[in-house]
Amino acid sequence: MERPTPTINHTVVITDPAEYSVIELNKYSHADVQPDKDLAWIENEMFKLALENAGIEPIQVPSPSGEACQDAIYTANWALCDGDMAVMANLPFPRRGERAHAQQVFGNETLLALNKKTRIIELPEQWRFSGQGDALFCDDTLLVGSGYRTSPEVVGFLRDQFQGKYNVVGVNTIPLLDASGRPQINKESGWEDSEFYDIDLAVGVVAPRKIIWCPEAFKPESQDKINDLGFETIEISKDEATETFVCNGVGNGIDTYIVGKQPPEGVIRGLAAWGISACVVDIPELHKGGGSTRCMSNTIRHRA
Repeated sequence: MERPTPTINHTVVITDPAEYSVIELNKYSHADVQPDKDLAWIENEMFKLALENAGIEPIQVPSPSGEACQDAIYTANWALCDGDMAVMANLPFPRRGERAHAQQVFGNETLLALNKKTRIIELPEQWRFSGQGDALFCDDTLLVGSGYRTSPEVVGFLRDQFQGKYNVVGVNTIPLLDASGRPQINKESGWEDSEFYDIDLAVGVVAPRKIIWCPEAFKPESQDKINDLGFETIEISKDEATETFVCNGVGNGIDTYIVGKQPPEGVIRGLAAWGISACVVDIPELHKGGGSTRCMSNTIRHRA
C-alpha cells in the first residue's frame, strides 16, 4: 500500500533506549519503577514502524552515552528545528549529558539542512529551553510555553529569530502545587514543576490548524490566546490529558495520529470527524520517564 505524504512531521529524529532509565524529573517518573530495557527496545522499534507506516521518515541516530543521558529517548527536547536552523535546548542539569550529542546531531549538514550550512543557535546559558517539547508548530503559528522548562525570554527570542515567518504565541500552563498550596519544586531539577511541564503534554497538533488540547492545563489568559487562534479543536479534561498523554502524539496531518495509549472515546470520535485514525503503539516502558510518542520524535521537517 502506498504511504501518504505527510503535511506535518514529514521527517523526525528518533534515537534508542540504550541509556534509558528513570529519575524523578517530573510527576510521572518514579525512581523505584524502572523500565524493562528489553521491552523498551521492542517498544521503540514498534514506534519506528508506526512512523514509517504513516509515511513519516524516521531518522534514527545513536543515543548519547555517559552521565545524565537517561532521558535521551525523548529527542523532542534536544532542539527546535526549522529549515536550516536548530535552536538548541538548555535542559535541566540532570539531562545536560545529552547536550553535546544533540548539537552534533543537528549540526550534521546532510541531516538538517540538505547540504546547506546548518545554523546552530544557542541561547544564553541562564535561559531554560525545552526544545520542541515547549515549542509546537501548527500551520503558521508557533506555540511556545514558558515558566517551567522554558524561560519567558525565549518567546521574544524566537519571535526575533523567525522575523514574522510564524505567529509566535507565548502560553503558560498551571503549576503543580505542594500540600501548602505553594508551587512545587522538582527535587532533581531544582525548578518549579507542573503536570504540564512541557506544553506538548497539553496540546497535540493533529493537522494544520487542528489540535487536541486541554484548556484546564492553561492559565486563563493562555486559554484565551489559544481560543483566539481559531483552530479546529478537540477538547479534553485534565484527567484525560494526564492519564492518557493523548496530546503527546505525532501524526502525518492526513489520516494518522500516533499515540502511546488508547485515547478517550471523545478524541477517537473527534479524530474520525477529521478523517483521522488514532494509531496506538503500546509503550508502557517508555512512558515511565514521563513522555510519549511526541516526546520521542523531533521534527526536522514539519511541512512536506
